[in-house]
Amino acid sequence: MEYKADLTKSMEKSFRKLCGLYLGKRGIVAFRWNLDLLGEKGALGGYKCHLRPFIAAKYFLNFHGFIEQASSIGEGVKMSKQTERAITYIILVLRGITAGLEDLKEINDCFCWALGPDWESIPISDWPKRVQRIGLDWPEGISFEEMVDSIIDKWKEVKREREHKRRFAHALLNLVGVEPPDDYAQAEAYYQKAAELLQEALGSDHPEVAMALMGLFLFYEAHQRYPQAEATAEKMLKILERSKPKDPAAAEFFEEMASFYKKIGKKARAKELEERARWLRSEAPKGH
Repeated sequence: MEYKADLTKSMEKSFRKLCGLYLGKRGIVAFRWNLDLLGEKGALGGYKCHLRPFIAAKYFLNFHGFIEQASSIGEGVKMSKQTERAITYIILVLRGITAGLEDLKEINDCFCWALGPDWESIPISDWPKRVQRIGLDWPEGISFEEMVDSIIDKWKEVKREREHKRRFAHALLNLVGVEPPDDYAQAEAYYQKAAELLQEALGSDHPEVAMALMGLFLFYEAHQRYPQAEATAEKMLKILERSKPKDPAAAEFFEEMASFYKKIGKKARAKELEERARWLRSEAPKGH
């Protein structure tokens, strides 16, 4: 499929859709004109989400008169890769903001998730095949903006599912923390399920997964299930090592683990963790 000739039309429609949403039709011309007059510290600089991404796009391509100029690119006219990439990026920003995505990072995360980490370098004609991995099956003749919107809609759906899992996991942790079940197996299952849900929602290296595992570790330790406690501690420590926390508050995790390893007679391991805790308390705040 060939989409280059449709990109400029998609960009203009996307731009008008966003301007109409936030400013109304009367504001479209004035808004476009003002984009060229505003620098990074200009009047738009104070907007956290909705308008600041335009400034990033402004430095990538000059908006003033660009839509009219780009609209002259038609069938049989070769569009440079830089222009194609710029227009594509602008469309994603425009439609991402219109759909309520938080910022440029979330827009990038969305398309990395849908198309892969190399999404910026792959041709648009490869997008239909790539999105099959997330359950999208586009019909022939779909417009580029429809492509973009369907990816964003799918991303928002997945985000809602992830947030539901995250909230359910925290509900389980709160329940087992405030009113622990009398049954040992049930309490263990709550901790394990919470860690599993957080891993699915946030990724295996997220600090919240480590916090859930910390609860499971303390549960095992309190019941003197030391082999299970050690196995859980090692899982949590691997997460902390991969995520490389620099917050001094993370030192408490390492100190708790060091105390446990001393208890079970593994002094060398305890010493490693104590050194890590000391580094976090002394060096990390200095930015080392």
